[in-house]
Amino acid sequence: MKENLKVSRYRNAIPTNLSNSAWQAANTGAHAIYNNDAANNTTYGKLYNWYAVVDSRNLYPTGWHVPTDAEWTTLENFLGGAGVAGGKMKSLSSL
Repeated sequence: MKENLKVSRYRNAIPTNLSNSAWQAANTGAHAIYNNDAANNTTYGKLYNWYAVVDSRNLYPTGWHVPTDAEWTTLENFLGGAGVAGGKMKSLSSL
């Protein structure tokens, strides 16, 4: 993907604007914007809880999928291992 996911619908609405306690207690899909700051939505996209990610109504566009653990491990290994992969994924310079 060219940018972070910013959808607010599965292919219908995903609940939002939950308080911190409601977010923690949620057992259905929800999304939020970091610090409730619209600029963060523009820059980073939305934050989704696990229930939203695995919902059968599909959060992601047709043809995309949520990476499996094996796919994350492949990426981690390509980037030099778990100890450095996170830093490289956050870096603004090329690998």
